[in-house]
Amino acid sequence: MRSKNLAIIIMVVAVLSLALAGCSNVLDNYEHTLTIASTEGGTVVEPGEGEFPIDYGTVATLVIEADEDYNLSEWEGPDGEDVVEEDGEYKITIDGDKEILAVFSEEVEEVSGIENFESYDIGYDEFYSKSWYPDDVEAVVVEDPYGSQGKVLEVTINNYNAVPVIKLDLEEGKTLADYSKFVFKGYFAQGDVGYKDIHVAVYADEPDGEFNTDDDEIIGTWNRAKDGSSEWEDITIDIDGSEDLSGTVYVAFGMHQAGTGDIGGDGVETIWYADDVGFE
Repeated sequence: MRSKNLAIIIMVVAVLSLALAGCSNVLDNYEHTLTIASTEGGTVVEPGEGEFPIDYGTVATLVIEADEDYNLSEWEGPDGEDVVEEDGEYKITIDGDKEILAVFSEEVEEVSGIENFESYDIGYDEFYSKSWYPDDVEAVVVEDPYGSQGKVLEVTINNYNAVPVIKLDLEEGKTLADYSKFVFKGYFAQGDVGYKDIHVAVYADEPDGEFNTDDDEIIGTWNRAKDGSSEWEDITIDIDGSEDLSGTVYVAFGMHQAGTGDIGGDGVETIWYADDVGFE
C-alpha cells in the first residue's frame, strides 16, 4: 500500500513539473505591448512611436533623433525608469507591457560670466541682497511676463538702499580689470523706475548692509533718463574693475528707489526685471 502511494506521489509531481514547464514556455513566447511616445524636440525612430507587440524577454533597442538645438533629457512614463543606457544605446527589457515617453529639452547656451537664469527653477528666491533688511528687496526667478526672454529675475523693491545681489563666475584666467562693461537686459515695469541712475558694485565675499551710491565697491554708474519700459532694453555700464577680483564675485546692481511709484498706476509697487547679466 505504501509503495502504491509513493508511486502516485511521483506521478503527481511529474505531471505538475510538466505543467509548470509548459506554463513557462507559454509565458516565454507571450507577446507584450511596448508603447512609445515623445515630446516636442525629437522622436523615437527605432522601433518608432506607437504600440508594438514584442515577445516576452526581448531586449528592445531604442533609437532617438533629436531636432536641432534639442537633446534627450530623460525617459518618463510609467516604465521610463526601465530604460537603460548601454554603450551609447538605450534599451528596455520586455517582461510585461511597457509604456515610455522620450522627453527632449532645448539646449541652453552657457556663456561664462553671463547669468541668464535658465538653470534655476521657477520660483527660486534664495538670492543675496544689499539692503537694510532682507525683506527690503525680493528677487525671484519667473517666466518672462513679456514673452521673449525665457526665465528672468523679477526684482520687487520695498525700501530705499536695496538691490539684488547675484554670484557670477569670471572667465578662467581673467580678473575684473579685464572687463570694461557691465551689461544686462532690463525691463523697468512699474513703480519708482523712471529717470534713475543704475549702479553696479562688486564684492569678493557676500556683502551685507544697505546699498549706498557712494560705496567704494561701486565700479560703474549709468543714468537711465526715461520712464517705464515698453520693451526689453540693453543696458551697458562702463566699469573700472579691480585686478584683485577673480573667480566667483558677488554683483549688486540696481537703483535708489522707493517701494512705490506712479509709473504704471498711482502708488503701485516698484518692480523691474533683469536677464543676461554679466561682464564684457
